[in-house]
Amino acid sequence: MSLLNNVWFVGIIGGIISGVIVYFITDFFVSKKNKKIYKEKINLANAEVLNSLKPMVTDETSFDIKLYQTVSRAIATKHKINQIDLYDFKIVIDLITTEIMQSQFLSYEQKKNYANTLINVYREQEKIDIQNDKEIQTVVSISNTNTVSSKYLSLTLAIMTTLFAIISTTYISLDRLNELNKIANINDQVRAVLVLLTAIPLLSVLALTLMQSTLALKKIKRNKLIETTSSIGTENKEEN
Repeated sequence: MSLLNNVWFVGIIGGIISGVIVYFITDFFVSKKNKKIYKEKINLANAEVLNSLKPMVTDETSFDIKLYQTVSRAIATKHKINQIDLYDFKIVIDLITTEIMQSQFLSYEQKKNYANTLINVYREQEKIDIQNDKEIQTVVSISNTNTVSSKYLSLTLAIMTTLFAIISTTYISLDRLNELNKIANINDQVRAVLVLLTAIPLLSVLALTLMQSTLALKKIKRNKLIETTSSIGTENKEEN
């Protein structure tokens, strides 16, 4: 019971609880919104990949895995999503084949020719590990950026809520004190605490900003290394 009558204990505990609640609520809604936006971008990018590759079905020599990788990588970069989240090559062939067979504007012979072209391409690429090739060529993901941003926002709001609760509780309690001597004795302590509480959010923002910048730089360097490795691998395949 004595702790419940302590101004600092009530203020700090109450502030921490409020901050934690704000953090989880904010993070939940922000993350949910980011996931919805990201899924919409994936659907849009998949449709764009299909529309870009359909006209190439007529040319069996051009419609291959390299064309798919080039187109999907460019579209993923355009929409700022991971290439690995798009349809893989086999699914693209399946979808285009199905659409051709269901088309009412193509003759039987045209459908047969296009389907054979896609089947031949599918068989040629059947033994290739497409998933590994896509993982090698991953672009910077907006989901990672949004994750950092949402955590940053949630944590900042949580810290500010905690500080506001502590300061409010402290000042309300201090205003109720009737003995001026007690107030005068703790003024120095209050000033020190206020300075500390003001510095905490600033340091937190600085630390999170540095963390975000470091992660971004590491990802850029990793992507450059991956692209270099992928280019070397492609050149070696072509030479062989």
